[in-house]
Amino acid sequence: MRKFKIKTIEGSDDVGMMREVFLRRFKNDWPQPDLIFLDGGKGHLNMGENLLTALGMKIPIVAVAKGPGRKNF
Repeated sequence: MRKFKIKTIEGSDDVGMMREVFLRRFKNDWPQPDLIFLDGGKGHLNMGENLLTALGMKIPIVAVAKGPGRKNF
């Protein structure tokens, strides 16, 4: 497991932070994963799919988010 310190995003922008991690992770010459599993919803999934497409990568990606019954109102 690798840990990344967020360097380019300020404030609370979960999708932006995940995008930074993706870019830094896939710019390295490390072995490619067979599957990407994200802790996030549609925004995270869309970002991941768009970024992988832009990088010319075909890796299955799954995002899991809280269900509507888990949100606090």
